[in-house]
Amino acid sequence: ICDNNWSMQDATVACKQLGFSKYGAVPYRGNYFGAGSGAIVLDNVRCVGNEERLTACTSSNAAIAYCTHAQDAGIHCNNSLCRNGDIRLRGGPLQYEGRVEVCIDE
Repeated sequence: ICDNNWSMQDATVACKQLGFSKYGAVPYRGNYFGAGSGAIVLDNVRCVGNEERLTACTSSNAAIAYCTHAQDAGIHCNNSLCRNGDIRLRGGPLQYEGRVEVCIDE
C-alpha cells in the first residue's frame, strides 16, 4: 500500500481488519518499517474509519500513480481487540496465562 494520503482513519481500518483494537491506531509513512517487494496495489486510500476492510475504502491503483516501495505505508496497532463484556489475559509471561480482565467500552 502506498502512503499517499495515508491517515489515522486508514490505520484504524487496517488494525480492525487485522483483529486489533480500532483505538490508538497510528499511521506510518515512508517505509518506516522497511521497503517491501512486489506489486503495490493500493494508493490514495481514503477510509472514513467505519469500514471493515481496506478494500472497502476509496483508493486508486498504485501502478498508475507510479508509487515505489520508498512510499510503503505502515501502522502500529493496539495489541488486542477487546469489546464490552469480553475477557482477556494480561501480565502473564505467555499469551495463554495471566491476570483475567473484563473489557468495558474499549
